[in-house]
Amino acid sequence: MGKIVHTTHSENGDINFVAGTISYVAPGTGEYKGKVQNVSMSIQEYDPETKKSVNRVLQLAFWNSDDSSKAQLADQVKNAKLKAGNFIFAVCGNITDTGAKRKDGTPISKATAFEFRFNHRRILEIVKDENTYENNIICGRVAHFSDGENPYVRIPVNKGPKDEQTTDWYTVFFNDKLKDSVIKNVKKGQPICVYTQKVNEKEHDGDVSHVTTAMSYVIGNTPKAS
Repeated sequence: MGKIVHTTHSENGDINFVAGTISYVAPGTGEYKGKVQNVSMSIQEYDPETKKSVNRVLQLAFWNSDDSSKAQLADQVKNAKLKAGNFIFAVCGNITDTGAKRKDGTPISKATAFEFRFNHRRILEIVKDENTYENNIICGRVAHFSDGENPYVRIPVNKGPKDEQTTDWYTVFFNDKLKDSVIKNVKKGQPICVYTQKVNEKEHDGDVSHVTTAMSYVIGNTPKAS
C-alpha cells in the first residue's frame, strides 16, 4: 500500500510526492514498446466527505524522452529492475481518474512520473499564511528502531555521485498521534518514507546529527526473519 505524501500546487499543475509498494510493472506495447514503463501501486487516500480512507490504483508512466540529453525514465525503470514488492518514492504530475476500475471495483488513476528513488531526502518549501517554512520527505530503510516511550527510527540516506558518495543519518521521532501505530507496524530493515518537520542539525563529537519529527509515514513490506 502507498499514499500521496505531499502535493505542491501551482499554475502549471500539481506535483505529487508518492511512496508505496509496487503492485506490478508493465512495459509499453505496440507503438509505445521501449518508450514507456508503467508502474502501478495501490494507494490509500482520505475522503473528507465520508471521513474514511479509500483505496485506488495509481498507474505511473515513466517515459523515455525524445531528447537524448534528458532523462530516459523508462530505461531507468528497466535498468533498476523494478518489480512487484519494491518500495519506492516517486514524483509525478497531475493525477487523473481514468474512469476504469479493477474487478474488485477499485478505481484506477494515472499520472506521468518524473523520477523515482529508493533512498532520498527532499526538502520542501511550504508557504502558508504568508509564512515560509521547511518540511522534509525522507525515504530509506530503517537501520535502527526504538519502540520506547518516545519511539524513533534511524534512516541512512546516501548523497552525491557513486564515486564520491557519503551517507547522512536521520533520527526521526514520532509524536503521540503516530506513536501507537509506529510501535505496532514498523520493523528494523523495513523501507519507510516519512513526511517530517524541519531537520535540526547539531554537532556532537565532530559528527553532525540530523534530527526531525514525523507528521506522517508510509512503510513497505515487513522484512522476513533471518
